[in-house]
Amino acid sequence: MTLSRSACILLLLCLALLPGCKGDGGGKLSIHSQDDSGGQLVGGFGTGVYSFDDKNNLTVVLFDGPEDNPTQAVVLRMFWKPRAARTPIDKTATNATIHYLIFTGEKNQLAGVYSGAGFLYPKQKPGGAMLDASVWQASLRLTDKTNGFDDRLGQAMVKGGFSARRDDPAVQQSIRRLNIMVRERLGYPRLVDQTNPDPTQEASHAANRMVRDDLNDGVGAANGTDADGM
Repeated sequence: MTLSRSACILLLLCLALLPGCKGDGGGKLSIHSQDDSGGQLVGGFGTGVYSFDDKNNLTVVLFDGPEDNPTQAVVLRMFWKPRAARTPIDKTATNATIHYLIFTGEKNQLAGVYSGAGFLYPKQKPGGAMLDASVWQASLRLTDKTNGFDDRLGQAMVKGGFSARRDDPAVQQSIRRLNIMVRERLGYPRLVDQTNPDPTQEASHAANRMVRDDLNDGVGAANGTDADGM
């Protein structure tokens, strides 16, 4: 009886470690073009990991395909956490930066990097073994690409949901790997995220951008124009 029970426990442990199980995280994000092209792309991510510090900053990395040769990858960084019934949210609110990487072509040698900002809402308090979250109102545009990469999205919006297991070292390793992959394809350095960022500095930059945008909107309204003077 003891041997049988030990075998069952061992079997359960092995099943828990198999790739693709719920413990690996993952999810689905969809991108919809805001241009006349009407292009769209759905990413089914089989792996998701995240890291968290005690300043409400978290970083998430999602992979579609093998981590060493994915077809798509996403890096999200949240720099402040919304609080239910206390945080005012509108359609222009952003609390996260997003880098959406697409690898295509022969041996995935073509790459496109879409970057932007949006809203990331954790469904439970970050810091636990697993994190479930949703993304919406995230605006992206192509910022870097290899020669031959076909941009079918242009200015786009991304939304969806995902889960990620906490693994701080894995996040750092994944970001370093993605930075190398992008650099090798583009032929020049293009960081999709820093491996050891200064959260205070990043939050300050984000706040400054929002303040600057608000000031521009105010000036435009006073002059009867928008921020571009149109």
